[in-house]
Amino acid sequence: SQIASFNGAPASYAAVFFRGRHLSAVKMTYQRAHHNYVLASVTAELGAPSKDPDGATWRWRTDLGSVFMAATKPDPETEASVIWMGQ
Repeated sequence: SQIASFNGAPASYAAVFFRGRHLSAVKMTYQRAHHNYVLASVTAELGAPSKDPDGATWRWRTDLGSVFMAATKPDPETEASVIWMGQ
């Protein structure tokens, strides 16, 4: 489904994933040009992230799971997204 924005940045869509009857993940895509704004918004909400060992992904650990996004602005062939994965 189409959505208008994510934390004030133009967004493309949201996808939800279930394991049985339980929400297991949420993926929110946004326009690539707003990567730094989305990164700053997520950091303001969740605190300082850590870099995954691959060096390309930021990770925020929360009580309910982890949030991930690219450490740098994705290239044109890569979807810009924020992903929450439950525990």
